[in-house]
Amino acid sequence: MKKRALGFLLALCMLVPALPAALATENTKREEPKAFTDVSESDWFYPYVQFVYEEGLMAGTGDTTFSPKLTLDRAMVVQILYSYAGKPEVSGDNAFSDVAQGAWYYDAVQWASANGVTSGDGKGHFNPKKNVSREEFAQFLYAYTGKPAVSGSLGRFPDGGNASSWAKDALLWAVHNGILSGTKTASGVMLNPKGTATRAEAAAMLKSFVCLRNSGLSISVDQQNAVVTDIHQALSGSFRIAEGYSIQTITCSASNEDMGELDYAGGEVLIDETAGTWKLDDVQLLPGKNFVVVTAVDMEGNQTAAAVELTYDSGTLKEYSESEMTYTDEENGTGYINDVILVMLDSEATDEQRADALDEICGETNGEVVGQMNGIMLYQIQVERNDYDGLQAICDRISDMDGVRGSYCDEIVPAQVPEDAETQQDAAVRMAEKDHETVTPNDTEWGDDWNENAPAGKNWWAEAVHAPSAWSHNSMFNNIKVGLVDGGVDTAHEDLDITRTMSDNVAEGHGTHVAGIIGATANNQTGITGMVWNCQLYNYDAYQGSDRTASSNILAGITRLVESGVKVVNDSNGGYYSQSDYDATAQLAVDTIQNLTDNVTDEFMIVQAAGNDCVDSLHNGTFCTLTEENSSKAVRDHVIVVASVNMPLSDGTYRLRQTSNYGSHITVAAPGENVFSTVVGSYDEKSGTSMAAPVVTGIVSMVWSVCEDLSAGEVKDIVVKTANTDVKAYVSGDDTTYHMVNADAAVEEAIARATADGNANGRFVDAATGSGLEVSYKVHEKTEDGEVVYSANSDSDGSFSFDLPAGEYVIEVNGELNGVRFITSYTKCKIIRNACVNLGDIPISTEVGENTYRVILEWGEEPSDLDSHLRADTRDGGSSVHVYYSDMTCDYANLDVDDTSSYGPETITVTDFASLDGFTYSVHNYSDRYAESGEEDAYNLARSGAIVKVMKGNSLIATYEVPSNKAGTVWNVFSIDRNGAFTTLNTFAFESSPGLVGSQFVENAAYERMAAEKPAA
Repeated sequence: MKKRALGFLLALCMLVPALPAALATENTKREEPKAFTDVSESDWFYPYVQFVYEEGLMAGTGDTTFSPKLTLDRAMVVQILYSYAGKPEVSGDNAFSDVAQGAWYYDAVQWASANGVTSGDGKGHFNPKKNVSREEFAQFLYAYTGKPAVSGSLGRFPDGGNASSWAKDALLWAVHNGILSGTKTASGVMLNPKGTATRAEAAAMLKSFVCLRNSGLSISVDQQNAVVTDIHQALSGSFRIAEGYSIQTITCSASNEDMGELDYAGGEVLIDETAGTWKLDDVQLLPGKNFVVVTAVDMEGNQTAAAVELTYDSGTLKEYSESEMTYTDEENGTGYINDVILVMLDSEATDEQRADALDEICGETNGEVVGQMNGIMLYQIQVERNDYDGLQAICDRISDMDGVRGSYCDEIVPAQVPEDAETQQDAAVRMAEKDHETVTPNDTEWGDDWNENAPAGKNWWAEAVHAPSAWSHNSMFNNIKVGLVDGGVDTAHEDLDITRTMSDNVAEGHGTHVAGIIGATANNQTGITGMVWNCQLYNYDAYQGSDRTASSNILAGITRLVESGVKVVNDSNGGYYSQSDYDATAQLAVDTIQNLTDNVTDEFMIVQAAGNDCVDSLHNGTFCTLTEENSSKAVRDHVIVVASVNMPLSDGTYRLRQTSNYGSHITVAAPGENVFSTVVGSYDEKSGTSMAAPVVTGIVSMVWSVCEDLSAGEVKDIVVKTANTDVKAYVSGDDTTYHMVNADAAVEEAIARATADGNANGRFVDAATGSGLEVSYKVHEKTEDGEVVYSANSDSDGSFSFDLPAGEYVIEVNGELNGVRFITSYTKCKIIRNACVNLGDIPISTEVGENTYRVILEWGEEPSDLDSHLRADTRDGGSSVHVYYSDMTCDYANLDVDDTSSYGPETITVTDFASLDGFTYSVHNYSDRYAESGEEDAYNLARSGAIVKVMKGNSLIATYEVPSNKAGTVWNVFSIDRNGAFTTLNTFAFESSPGLVGSQFVENAAYERMAAEKPAA
């Protein structure tokens, strides 16, 4: 710790009024920790108190007390900062009327005022005896540093909004730099900005502040605050750090102003220590303002951060008036907008190509862009008024232009009007009894009558799809975002908790009813329950109180929802399409899904109502038009088309509703008669495919929430294959058998897939020879101390194989077999469902001598050749040692195994440690040794999965895992001094010559400073 830091933190002790003078001036470094009676090891501040005490920076308030809860006042804080600044001379008039000349803090206050550290209360007072709040303490430190520019939000703290406006920047700076981190509570991590700062908190904040300044750690972002139209953004920047320090990691986090923390991994930050740069290839934003924070942490745990505000403009569409949505083609009956066409550009086109395409389109049509949805590259082009055929002719010409995926008329979609509630029919025939648990909610409108074997009453639709049985697995459901593009929802309804409305919202019955079927609050002793018990419900009002909308508004809603992280979108919209406009509509559906998967994500499902016109479903909503002839399976995997089913007939069987659309392209069916759900301010029954679709939306959401890594195609496959209730056609002559969904069967299949077995296999080898080794091993769940779930002996050649459910495990080898004793070793293993994971060769070490060290390197399949390098000076100072493939044996250490064909092991055994002045161990990527800073191959060593294990005697004493995001061809792993004390290095460097690897760590390596080429294997 630098002398300056000693004076800085010592000042904290000197300013406690009750502190004895002898203790206040003590600054001798102490070898032993202090056992303060008011500080226990379980206290969060224990390491900070011990640090400042052991470093001689702070003493206690008594022989055995530290008084961690004692508060600080403003005079104390400025005196601390004044002492840290070196107590420069002050001059000038008294800055504040309540600070008397001659007071012990007078010079400190004068200095603080002159240097912008404080301006008092703005009324000529400093208030020296006023206790300092946490936000005030942060403001003092922030002002001392010169108030560097910051950006971001305190939104991740539930009480972040309690911060004073003048303190926001200071608190952001303190949080970004690890000086404030908040306190964990049942309500989340609280910042407590107005809470009084205590001695314990001050010690923690000041230690972080001083250590950060000593390390010289700083980080910057190249990109500026900006409004962007691409949801995916690449970031880059640089960092600086003082000599003797190294970067441990750089991470990225992001939050959205309206939707909170972004729930995606955000990609990995790649670090080039040689160039002092970092890059992040992909940050996926959410609509609106996003605060992206990049945090650097050094080897001592000091951290600093930089932030950038990226506002993703999802785009807006031109709003059509009622009069603009009245034009109908006389030939085919299609409604359309008569002066606008839609153009979707190719997602692979560059920004320049897109701009050129739009210029060409506007020139060709004498039009202008009046709206756009950036996520799907959809543009509204206003053109001269024309009839349907004339507009379609323009679309046909534009579709042939470079960079254009397709062009379409903007057709009118009428609001779906549910059928009137009808008299329910009694069910007389019971189905087979279920053989497992069901869960029924306590919601008052349902009542207590639940029977999946004889669906009836208000809750018949939930019983018919076996929802109560599915709800018995509720503990398996993870939270999932579900959305609906519909009319407005009653956000004030007693039984609805709408997470977010993604547009202006005009509450009406249809949208409110659909929302209730999906996610009405369960078990609140109110109303009903929706299908999904653990979801965030998003709504996009595409109608704005009108009885019609444009197809572009439906697509805008779907896009906005998917961009916001919604995985399942309910689309209970549609209108009749004649054959003449069917092909164009199908192409619009294909292009929309393709651009969503290309530009945003492939993790979404659109559940489309089949429609209520008693015609083939191909003629209903946009996504009903997809067939094997006009779309790929990859596109159709994102769409489920739902027909509606009547209440059970007297014989217990089911038919499609008489109004439901039908045909070979129906995916599944669901209850759609007399479905009881929420309406504006109340509850009511409605019928139609608009009610059937949200039942399926709920089941899709359950499936995906149980097994989150399923693809859209796998989710659809589960829902379709488990739809096991036959439904007869209603239309005469239609001999198709439809299939009604089964929530319980779908959820159980999802659980089975989520927990499906996978295989792990490999070979145990002797670390000293590389030959196969028969061992006894056991497999722990998740951690080294986890439950043992499997145990066995490997084959005589070391081979092993076992099947376990998907998850993370640890393989342990220890004990004795056939008279051979092994050093306990642990290997991490991740089993993937329905897959085989080859762990390669796993090195196992037999016990070595008491003063013998063994270093074992293992890695993955790529790169094929990693090399171990040991560097040391002899204790007599006469020579240096370099053990590696070119010089495998010396008097002090040996390279036992040199592996050149993936996995390892590469093993070095130090046989005469007593003659060495410690040693340093490094790993060299021989396969990519010529890679340079800025090249992709420079990250291959970091991506190798390399693990280094250090053995001594009969024990595993250290394990190191390669950082996964640093650039370099050399990984300097650790060093050991002559007393056996470890220092973790974990630094990366570039070196093409194997003979020079690690030469900077020894004194007598001049004779080795020449390239040594490795002979071919």
